[in-house]
Amino acid sequence: TLFGRNAVGGLIRIITRDPGDHTVFNAVAGYGNYDTVTGQAYLSTPLGEKAGWDIAFNGQHQGKGWAYNPTLNERTRKDNHWGLRSKLVLKPTDTLKITLAGD
Repeated sequence: TLFGRNAVGGLIRIITRDPGDHTVFNAVAGYGNYDTVTGQAYLSTPLGEKAGWDIAFNGQHQGKGWAYNPTLNERTRKDNHWGLRSKLVLKPTDTLKITLAGD
């Protein structure tokens, strides 16, 4: 309740999964309207007893747009994007946890 207390727009808090004690891999692929191809993948693995690393990828490619521009004679309104996130977690002692994350 105190997040964004003095801010007009408030706060968006994103909490991501920490790497665990065993290797995990998840992947999803999809195909949709207008030749839209989507995909997501997540890999997490321990790096010894006191460290872990993960990486996540998501992307979308729309082959055909959902609109047509007769002036340019081409399909428009294409939605293409991708994202990559990674996290390294180190636990040198029982009371210290170091997290490095990037998007």
